Amino acid sequence: MLKFGIFMLGVAVGAATMLIIKKGSEKMEKKCVIDLEQNIETGTWVATSKDVLGLILMSESKEDLKERVEKVVPELLKLNNSGRLGEHPLIEYCERKILVAAI
Repeated sequence: MLKFGIFMLGVAVGAATMLIIKKGSEKMEKKCVIDLEQNIETGTWVATSKDVLGLILMSESKEDLKERVEKVVPELLKLNNSGRLGEHPLIEYCERKILVAAI
């Protein structure tokens, strides 16, 4: 699939934002999906999300990127006044590998 000069490889494993009910609790929490994309040539990882306005982080390792996402998402939600996801939503990661194509 060609999208803005980038070839997307692989299949997305993420899902749309959905409600989750914790077992043994009536409290409902929402899930936010974080897209993690790795550039095949450089090995760098980028995190973005349709659920978290303004989220764009880059790192050399996926583990470091996930740690940064866990710290930044609650802050961005608070700054964006996004009460629909709560202060600490469940985070689901959707990973893709991309190859930047010369056009």
